[in-house]
Amino acid sequence: MTRWQVRKTILAQAVLIGFIGLALGLSGGIVGSYVCNLCAVAVLGHAIAFALHPSLLAVCFGTGLVVIIAAAWVPAERAARLKLLIALQYE
Repeated sequence: MTRWQVRKTILAQAVLIGFIGLALGLSGGIVGSYVCNLCAVAVLGHAIAFALHPSLLAVCFGTGLVVIIAAAWVPAERAARLKLLIALQYE
């Protein structure tokens, strides 16, 4: 494998796993905030309108992807610079 292929493989794995985690976290956060909104009636004594802003969700999702790529970049660079023959001989 070339260095670019190693780097691309590691980044693709990080983005795929991160995308799954972001999707689950985003949907869990929406459900959790809706449940908290339903409980607010009992606590506050009056209803509060539930507002879901798609632009805020998109910004949070995009920020999460940027953080995932930034966190995976250093290990991908380190793995790309690693001499494969030496790494295999070590084990």
